[in-house]
Amino acid sequence: LVCLVALWRHHMVARGLRMPTTIRRALRDSIERFLGQESVYLIGCAVMFCALLLSGSRAGVATTLIGVALLLVLMRAFGRSSSKPVIIPWVTGMSVASGLLMLAGYPLLTRLLATPAVLGFRKSLMDIGLQAIEDRPFLGHGVGAFEQTYFLYASTEYALFQVDYMHNEFLELAAGAGLPVALVTILGFVLLGRKLLAGTARKAGTVLPACGLAVMAQVGLHSVFDFSVSVPAVALAFSVVLGVTLAGATTKIRTSGARVGRSSSNNR
Repeated sequence: LVCLVALWRHHMVARGLRMPTTIRRALRDSIERFLGQESVYLIGCAVMFCALLLSGSRAGVATTLIGVALLLVLMRAFGRSSSKPVIIPWVTGMSVASGLLMLAGYPLLTRLLATPAVLGFRKSLMDIGLQAIEDRPFLGHGVGAFEQTYFLYASTEYALFQVDYMHNEFLELAAGAGLPVALVTILGFVLLGRKLLAGTARKAGTVLPACGLAVMAQVGLHSVFDFSVSVPAVALAFSVVLGVTLAGATTKIRTSGARVGRSSSNNR
């Protein structure tokens, strides 16, 4: 875009013509806006979306879109969205997303077409998890031991497969550590979600808690279909995001009036 505008301007000057003032101002404002602070977020989102598409993760793409939608709904519901028109940013974002989908969406499309072929295997993994929980509901078979547990319950059709994870974090946690540990863990995340929701409802510091809720929903939904937090990098990133957003949800922001009132009371 910058090169085209520069060539257009050079062509007009070479012909002794002047670019109309309104067009020049509009182009200048558009370029300055694109090269300003907003471009950092636009380029960052484009890179992340492209990486997400190249991962080929069906559940990852779906749950990420759900998380983004939840974030926008929370910010709209609690009155933190901007009152300025958002048609142009939305059109720009959708255009960039569509272009990236066409350029980098082949791995995702390939896996989407192969979904019916893996449904039977995923169902067998769920059955294995339920059987493992039924046999040892309180103590489990050991955390991280699903690779060995799989051969105890695998059917003859999938007996030769080597499977590291159950593709369901909740079932794998219950089968490995037992139902009590799994229930306590889920309850802990529910309580953290309540903290984030309370922080989102406050007037100050809404962006971070809303982001934490959206990320928690995304990771929770993805954990139903895949082994999200079993990957160390994902677990570390999720922990950092959760810690930062919880800090934003629970930290009380002091106003200048409160400090002035406190100092005046001390002077008395």
